[in-house]
Amino acid sequence: MKAAILGLLVVAMDFPVVSSTFVNPIRGCKSPANITVVFQDARFTILSDMIIRMERAPFVDKCTFAFTSRDPIGTPQLFEWKVIDNKTLQINTSSIRLVYSPTSQQKRCPCVEPKQNVQPASAVRTRKFPDGLQVLNESSCCLACTNDDDCVAWEYASGNTHSDRNCWPLASFTGVEANANRTFCSEVPVLAARLGGEHKTFSPDELAITFSETGTTWRPGADDQGNLGGTISSWNEVDPSDFPDKVQPGFLSRAGWALVDDTSTPLFADTADPVKPFQGGAAFTLPYDGGRTSADWYMFGCGSAYRKCLSQAATLSGRIEMPPRVALGVWWSHFEPLSAYTMQHKVLAGYANFSLPLNVLEMDVNWHTYNPRNLKQCNGYNGFDWNQSLFPDPVGYVATVHAGNWSPSIAPAPQYPMRLILNTHNFLGIDSCQREHDAIQKQADLPENPHSVIPFNVGSYKIMTAVFDQALNRNAAGLATRNTRPDYWWTDGSLARWGSDTGDMGSKFNLFFSTHLHSSSIRFGVDPINRPVVMPRYAGLGQQRYCCGFSGDASSSWETLAMEVNMTKTAANALFGYWSHDIGGFKLPDPTAEMYARWTQFGAVSPMFRTHGTKGSTRRVWMYPSTFPQMKQAMQLRAVLHPLLYTAAHEAWASGIAMCYPMYYDWADQPAAYDAPYQYMLTPNIVARPVVQAIAADDDAVAVRVWLPPAPDSAWMFWNTSEVMSSGSSGTFTTVSASIDILPLFVRAGSVLPLLPIDTVDVSRVDAMEWALFLGLPTRSWTSARTHHAPASATVVQSGQGKYYVDDDNTTAYENGAYGEQSLTYSLSFAKKTLTCVIHAVDVYGSFVVDRTAAKHHSIQLRGVPGIPSTFNVTTGSGVSIPATAKEITEHTLAIPTGTVVVTLQQPLLLMETATVVIKWK
Repeated sequence: MKAAILGLLVVAMDFPVVSSTFVNPIRGCKSPANITVVFQDARFTILSDMIIRMERAPFVDKCTFAFTSRDPIGTPQLFEWKVIDNKTLQINTSSIRLVYSPTSQQKRCPCVEPKQNVQPASAVRTRKFPDGLQVLNESSCCLACTNDDDCVAWEYASGNTHSDRNCWPLASFTGVEANANRTFCSEVPVLAARLGGEHKTFSPDELAITFSETGTTWRPGADDQGNLGGTISSWNEVDPSDFPDKVQPGFLSRAGWALVDDTSTPLFADTADPVKPFQGGAAFTLPYDGGRTSADWYMFGCGSAYRKCLSQAATLSGRIEMPPRVALGVWWSHFEPLSAYTMQHKVLAGYANFSLPLNVLEMDVNWHTYNPRNLKQCNGYNGFDWNQSLFPDPVGYVATVHAGNWSPSIAPAPQYPMRLILNTHNFLGIDSCQREHDAIQKQADLPENPHSVIPFNVGSYKIMTAVFDQALNRNAAGLATRNTRPDYWWTDGSLARWGSDTGDMGSKFNLFFSTHLHSSSIRFGVDPINRPVVMPRYAGLGQQRYCCGFSGDASSSWETLAMEVNMTKTAANALFGYWSHDIGGFKLPDPTAEMYARWTQFGAVSPMFRTHGTKGSTRRVWMYPSTFPQMKQAMQLRAVLHPLLYTAAHEAWASGIAMCYPMYYDWADQPAAYDAPYQYMLTPNIVARPVVQAIAADDDAVAVRVWLPPAPDSAWMFWNTSEVMSSGSSGTFTTVSASIDILPLFVRAGSVLPLLPIDTVDVSRVDAMEWALFLGLPTRSWTSARTHHAPASATVVQSGQGKYYVDDDNTTAYENGAYGEQSLTYSLSFAKKTLTCVIHAVDVYGSFVVDRTAAKHHSIQLRGVPGIPSTFNVTTGSGVSIPATAKEITEHTLAIPTGTVVVTLQQPLLLMETATVVIKWK
């Protein structure tokens, strides 16, 4: 029989589902000792039943760009380990079994004359870990000290059982007490690995992991051909024709495992404060060059538990940060030297004149001083000073953007309050044409040179502090441009542009750290609006902590549109939830009117809606008259869906599941879920399938194939007609004849969706709410003895609920639990042909404050019901009756289709008040 050393660890924990959005790297990422096993020069950290971190010495406890927590996940977790013949380590959890047998067994950790029974008895020791460590043997204790820069000696208790601590690294000592069961070593070896040493990894001969769900075994070097993909950096690096071949991997795989190699990811230093530089204080957290060459791997052995896997990944890598509420509205952007007059009278007035929603104005490079190309010392694509030839009154212009007074031809002028985001190309540095140049040069202690280009070096504390102090975190220079700093900065620049001039971490990680700094400057700045928005390209795992992403300069083609749909949904597999695409494409030639309409429809049901185009392109939707009505409807739909999307944004932050995600999250056992291109779930209740191909010349519609997932106790309702469609226990395919005014959307029967009225132009409005009920009546009548939501006899009551999330819109207080939720519950009695809805008062959590005098108008949309009800009565919780009206929609729009019945309360309802609405049909 083989000799074995056994260990059993039961870790009882009660941690939040995921970690904070921003984890201060100064606190470090060291895992608790009771979830780590050190064997020879390898360390294994059992983070959950599905996730194991695997390292070769020297071990790293600092946070990395990709992982900002290594706390254990779940409650409770159980794992066991054993060592056989001092040669093989086995670790077992409920999901995985790891076997590690080093091919070259390491000799005893060198120690000069280990001592026992050493006097004096009054020894004084400072233990690095007061409670000690649990290790396998004396050699492992020696290695634990060797791989810790602060350890100068160690003690090992050979008589202890392995359920107790048996190793104590020491930070200082003056002597050792006599103890026959303990070994002491003060001559700590300095291994080559501690200084960087040779590259050390795991070989396929020594490491194997078997997964309980599939029974398959992984070894190092195996190709994860089943990886379900993550996302790309941007369309500047990847051509749509190369997608998905060049998509970066995500955390999920049909193989049941996904390996994340974190070896080359930069570390966060733990010796500086990331907050103070943006509040006028000390150094921020700079990257730390640990010279890492030894393996640092994470095995995600999740099988098909996709939701659980992403939730746990978010615990380790950081939450999907929530955007400000307005950021989920409608954006307009363009690369064109448009003046303040042109912007107001030709662009923004058009939105007002056509009653189009608009919430964020993003301005490309021409907002700032554009230096002539013949000045070699200057580059026109970066700058921080307003171009006063185009914007003679920047103060007035910014004030107008924020106030939203846009249309001189309409009286009274509609209000379009907006946020402002301005473009910079910081990777180019700060040239001498910028008025901030000399001040930045002086503050950064650079040699005085009035013609120099100051590099935007993200690894230089002095330069970064000077740039943020003098340019990015202050009002623009000059008396005429005070109070003109934007709400957010758009940090433009494709991945390749973030080269050696911007840092020494390589273009990918230079861009990543720039994003970290820009986000931190907003988060920790002095402004009351401190929920960050940064718009860079994608630079790898961990970027979900910084909202949001710009997918780059896309071509205007059907192929690009199709690939944007796919890459948006698979980005959720890497926790990246907020891609912002150039709707219509960026490059010339312009999209056709049909293509632009389909792109806006996709934008309406994607994470963000932002139009953009290059010089000479046309991106004002009213300039495409043949499809303008359809594009207006898509923009209205975007505004109408806003409460649903904002609620989904909070769910994404709380759960790690992005608002747009692939079908297989919820139907992993259905092959069709993996073979349903161009469709995805928009929240758990809507199947979205944007149209990504043109209508044939001799047709008026395109046939779109959609997979409706299994719903044995429910059904799906077609958004455009309220038709009820069964999908059974294995799902079904259906074909939609999609004319230009049809966007294929299917809503789960029984759903309650929080919406805004169709006339919404400002998505931040708080005066109105519409609740859409998708009851699932199969024939718009009471003649059937069941609904497709719940098969039942005529006497059974069907019920459902929907909720709307609310917070202060702008700050990060939601991360500390400060928010509110309002819900609507309903019950439906077939026998009485009666629908009873209860609009509940807002539930308040944490420090969130609700104005108890505030009120909101409520309407209830009834989809697929048999006409206008005969009676509808509304009573508040205090017994007061409120009048109501009902109407049936007869003019079809994408936001509210024909046949929808709308019951409207004629008086606003206090936010802290409940109302019961009883609706009856004859």
